[in-house]
Amino acid sequence: MQEAAVAIRTLIPKARASFGSKQVRDDHKVVAKRLESFGALFESVPVPPAHKNSHAKRVLALSLLAQSAGELGSFLDTGVDDTANDAVISLSEALKALQEAEQTYRSERS
Repeated sequence: MQEAAVAIRTLIPKARASFGSKQVRDDHKVVAKRLESFGALFESVPVPPAHKNSHAKRVLALSLLAQSAGELGSFLDTGVDDTANDAVISLSEALKALQEAEQTYRSERS
């Protein structure tokens, strides 16, 4: 998921700088598909009880990343700068949630 977050972080300024770029749209589709795949994986793999809390935080992070990708997609469709700003905010929240999930996972393992 970290890789998807980095990809979104990279795509937002590219989308603003070159609105309508086919390459940015194609890259966005790849990231959005990757996030969908993570969602399917999270739904299909059972979570050990000991890692329930970190998993919930990871699911939240994934949801926020998907929200950010959706907002970026809206920006790519409309050019409305507020949607790009929303994508940045959602991405920031996703990164925080990812960090919290990793910290929780480490504490669950000790």
